[in-house]
Amino acid sequence: RTLEGDEAIVYDNKHQELTHDDGFISVLPGRAHVSETPFGRTPIWGWGNAWRDNREFVGRISYGAVYRLWNPAEHLSFGDKFQTLARTLFLCQRRWESPISRLPDDCIFFVLNMCRWDWVEDDVDGMRVRARDRRREARRKKRALEEEAREEAERRAASE
Repeated sequence: RTLEGDEAIVYDNKHQELTHDDGFISVLPGRAHVSETPFGRTPIWGWGNAWRDNREFVGRISYGAVYRLWNPAEHLSFGDKFQTLARTLFLCQRRWESPISRLPDDCIFFVLNMCRWDWVEDDVDGMRVRARDRRREARRKKRALEEEAREEAERRAASE
């Protein structure tokens, strides 16, 4: 049951398609559960359905954003401009006539790790598109590998 004094989360009727969006998080309308018992069927007023559709959050959300720091494993998670920055630094480091050539890889890693992603003017929307494209490509590769494995299994079964 709900604890005494529990103020819960407050919902209201949906007024817009997007309750909140600030580039870091999006809060969408959804369903509200209005029973004293978790996943209960009886709402607090004793009749009807405990789940209410088309509700939106009312109140204030506080959160902190933790930026992803650059490292080789995360390179593709960064925007095109930041990737170009990283590539350029490493290309300069590989040229003997460049003063940067005296630095070991770890120093370049550290420098890139301390650069904010938005210093090179990559935008959130572009990075979202890039992430979506990477997920699509990963799913395509997974399907191709599954198809290849299935075909190999069929060839083996046919040859036995």
